[in-house]
Amino acid sequence: MFIPYSKKYIKKYWEKSNARIHGSTNKLELEKNYLKYAMKIKSLIFKKEKIKEILDVGCADGELSQQISFIFKDSNVDGLEQSKTLLDKYKVKKIGKAYLQSCTERWTNINKKYDLIILNGVLQYLNYDEVKKLSYNVSSSLKKDGQLVIVGICDFDKLHKWYLKDTDKKSKLYKVYRYISFGGLGALLTSRLWPDGTMWHDLKKIKKIFGEKFNYIIIHSESQSYRFDMVCFNEKV
Repeated sequence: MFIPYSKKYIKKYWEKSNARIHGSTNKLELEKNYLKYAMKIKSLIFKKEKIKEILDVGCADGELSQQISFIFKDSNVDGLEQSKTLLDKYKVKKIGKAYLQSCTERWTNINKKYDLIILNGVLQYLNYDEVKKLSYNVSSSLKKDGQLVIVGICDFDKLHKWYLKDTDKKSKLYKVYRYISFGGLGALLTSRLWPDGTMWHDLKKIKKIFGEKFNYIIIHSESQSYRFDMVCFNEKV
């Protein structure tokens, strides 16, 4: 099976796609999950009382940004998004300043520092070179005591377990069949999870990249999922 994972294909895919969040397939799920992930992000943050300036990278249509603004009522939430279609929807909500830009291009048009930068479901679409460029951008745009919260990184160590879930009592032959037909073999060969460009990532490599810019990194593994989350900062909390 050939799936065109070129950057051009992925960009077109997202220009045509509606904004969504992990595990969401309909409007009701979207509403629940935006609130769920906003609360999750809040739970990962240290020194919540100091959060005044927030940047939501990959803000899409602003639904998550809006939930974040409800939680941090006295804060300003800006958004950065590479899809003009989605960013136009963000602007309608009048949440904060909107930046039309790729997360890996140098952020020369951002002229202020943030207390909190959020990457929710962003890293999964980037290769390691792009992650490194992004790490430079976020570290340059954070205040000295700022925090970076990354949610939804696909953990490569869980790849096999994910594609063979619910097969514990099955035969080895069935497991091989399931692995090939369900997409495990394709994911192993391409490092891709979904046709929208989602990739599996090595936790050690991701931690090493951000470790070059941040002094402290905390990993939170999502036990009920194949994802993990990270919080990066430079000052002890």
